[in-house]
Amino acid sequence: MRKAKMKNPFGEASLFLALFFCGFSLGVLFLNFWWKSRGRQIEAAAIAALASFSAQEVPDRDFFLRLLQLRGIPLLLGLLSAVTIFGVIVSVLAVLILGFLAGGLLTLGLLELGIKGGVLALGFLLPQYFFYMAAIILLGEIVFSISLRGWTTMKIPLGEYGRYGGPILLLLGIYLAGIFLEAYASPEIVDFLISVLHIVE
Repeated sequence: MRKAKMKNPFGEASLFLALFFCGFSLGVLFLNFWWKSRGRQIEAAAIAALASFSAQEVPDRDFFLRLLQLRGIPLLLGLLSAVTIFGVIVSVLAVLILGFLAGGLLTLGLLELGIKGGVLALGFLLPQYFFYMAAIILLGEIVFSISLRGWTTMKIPLGEYGRYGGPILLLLGIYLAGIFLEAYASPEIVDFLISVLHIVE
């Protein structure tokens, strides 16, 4: 008797990776069109102001708790959407937006400050964005799968969470690690880049 194959919880991950890069490309295109439409009215002030704001002293613990709220609540709401028909839409939009923001920020930095701006934009994204990207793309695939199953069977697929419990907990841990890095490592990286690149005088 043939053994039933265990379903790969990340079977559609390649699709969601493609969605991320689609969002990234849209972010690049949008910022290019936006830049051309605004012309020379926009200078380096926007990203320099962002850099200046980032360089302000923020208590690490308070910053971490604030990020935990800002990043964690939308993620948990996204996970809860898996038991509704909206989980399909939420998961796709979340990955597209993640890519859009990355592409937009990198493009903004490059357009406003050239290579310096691109490097500073990377400083805002790394290293935590790799953790967010991995967690959201894979969690998005899980939410998509659970929601799609409920959509096709017309039943609330609460039992599906049991099948995906291990991967979900692992990915939540990865996402939490990203928040930790954004709170404690990213500000130090940005401060270092600001001083080395002489972006804020």
